[in-house]
Amino acid sequence: MTVIIEMMDRVDDSLADMSQVFAASERAYLALAREHAGLDGLLRDLLELAAWENYGLLRGVDDFLGALKEEHADLAVRELSGIIAELRRERLDDQLALALALRKAVLAPWG
Repeated sequence: MTVIIEMMDRVDDSLADMSQVFAASERAYLALAREHAGLDGLLRDLLELAAWENYGLLRGVDDFLGALKEEHADLAVRELSGIIAELRRERLDDQLALALALRKAVLAPWG
């Protein structure tokens, strides 16, 4: 997925070919993450990617985060706390807003 994002500035995606390839990659990645018992590394990578991706390509992340089991939701909130602190410290407001929205998506089912 990262390679596709890197290519977005270099290709003409007026026919949405790259976004379709990205969507297929995202579906496969999220399916893998759902099946993986220890989400630790995958979850941090996904959260960082979602906080920095600015093409609107990630479409399934909010639903994925909202469906996390409680132990994984707790992990996601801890990971996001670190990411949010870094973004706030560096004054990266756009990424900070995305990270805060991700935290809301994780917490939404838990009230």
